[in-house]
Amino acid sequence: MSAPAPAPGEGTGHEGRGVGMPVTAVVVGSGVLGLVIGSFLNVVAWRVPRGESINRPGSHCPVCETPLRPIDNIPVISWVLLCGHCRSCGTAISLRYPLVELSAGTLFALLGLAIGWSWTLLPAFAAAATALVAVFMAGDRIRTSTGRSPDPEGAGRRWSGPRSRG
Repeated sequence: MSAPAPAPGEGTGHEGRGVGMPVTAVVVGSGVLGLVIGSFLNVVAWRVPRGESINRPGSHCPVCETPLRPIDNIPVISWVLLCGHCRSCGTAISLRYPLVELSAGTLFALLGLAIGWSWTLLPAFAAAATALVAVFMAGDRIRTSTGRSPDPEGAGRRWSGPRSRG
């Protein structure tokens, strides 16, 4: 027995969302894809400003240069399981890495929720990934050239003028 058709003017809640894929699957799948993209963004942000290849050698500790095992290269999960340290030499791994991965994962999951499963989702992912690459590379470039992290509040002040004191 099939469910009754919605009354005129009532929708199913999936109008304009493309193929009838469960929303949970779209959000979770989008989030996982975002975690993987975020992991790649970390590679790009670390290697490109230093003139290194983004594909060779594989992921490795920048201190002891030990190649990462696949189990040590799972976005966010590996950082948590390793307590934020290299398995080989014990060097601390910056919190920036899982934060970038979580940021990308969250952004992609939100895009999946907002757009749903459709061909529009792919260009949205591409645009989001491009924007994230630009932001993280710019921040890393500033950090490597000045030795300081970008100050978002200070950048806002430059655009809005001096603050009033009162």
